[in-house]
Amino acid sequence: MSLRALRDELVEPRIPFARIPIVDGAPEAVARVLASGWVTSGPEVEEFERELAARVQAPFAIAVSSCTSAIELALRSLDLPPGAKVLCPTMTFAGVVHAITHAGLTPVLVDSDPHTLMPSADTVASAATKGADAMIVLHFAGNPAPVRELAAAAALPLTRIVEDAAHALGTRTGDRHVGADSAAACFSFYATKNLPIGEGGMVTTSDHALADFVRQGRLHGMSRDAWKRYAPGTPWRYDIVQPGLKANMTDIQAAIGRAQLRSLQRLLLPLAGVRERIRPAQVTRHGQHHPQRLFRHRDGVGPGSVHHRDAFVRRSLEINVVHAYARSSNDAQLLRMLQQLRVGLHRRPHDQRIRRLQMFIQLAIELICCKHGPARFLQLRHS
Repeated sequence: MSLRALRDELVEPRIPFARIPIVDGAPEAVARVLASGWVTSGPEVEEFERELAARVQAPFAIAVSSCTSAIELALRSLDLPPGAKVLCPTMTFAGVVHAITHAGLTPVLVDSDPHTLMPSADTVASAATKGADAMIVLHFAGNPAPVRELAAAAALPLTRIVEDAAHALGTRTGDRHVGADSAAACFSFYATKNLPIGEGGMVTTSDHALADFVRQGRLHGMSRDAWKRYAPGTPWRYDIVQPGLKANMTDIQAAIGRAQLRSLQRLLLPLAGVRERIRPAQVTRHGQHHPQRLFRHRDGVGPGSVHHRDAFVRRSLEINVVHAYARSSNDAQLLRMLQQLRVGLHRRPHDQRIRRLQMFIQLAIELICCKHGPARFLQLRHS
């Protein structure tokens, strides 16, 4: 059977790409914004920021267009020199590396622990042997990473750590929410996340200067946005104080987010028992067992940890496929396995690692050639 025919034969996945629960009150909130005549960034965004900051116990929260733009703006706020080295996981989404390169910095990939799918202190220390200027710490599938331990392994202060908390709204260790230890934490409201709006992101921080930088940087570097300029009794003048992005959130998105946030615990509750049923899953390949020891307790991440992930079930099944075919590029074999499992997959397992994606292979070539010359690249290629 051809690959195309096999794809056509696959039935609708039992676990869809995204099952978005829109709570009661969200449609009415959107209608209220539409009726107000103000649909871009305005009072709803400000209220959403206040409510989410209170939820995660952060002094400041700044709403943006995506978690990717949140990470880029957080990195820019660190005021690192051009080309500075930023550690990031190799098992992550491409947007993280895009954020680093768009900020004018150099990504340094850190290998992941096969049991947690996140970097360990050992892999971080190994990647930082030639120095590092900052680090992205990933909370994979909502599992809280040991931020302080990883920062120490990289010999970095916590003020140089940005947390990728795209999966981790609702995650805490003991009574501390994710984002309490670092310069900034970056959340996502994409369709597959545990507070789904469709699109959107948020930066939380305890640093007033960082919050001001992100707030201005999300809208072209303007000193005052339209809502502040056109409110009654306020002056309309503004200045451009930095080379910013176009990465603001609209009031329509914020209205949905506020309604969803009020019901966040109810949205997460149905998954509490599912997580434990998935843990024992195993996959066998060539007679070898691959126990899924995901989310084992580590130093600093113990029995008091709570982690939530809207797509935990789908990701766990994906990881089974990753363990079984991590070294395979046989799409037909992979699709047959998906057909048996009756699940969908966001991307091919052998593409999960950043270093195997075409754009980043080219980036590595450019970095090697720029620093060491073409001869060094050819030497590495044939080694």
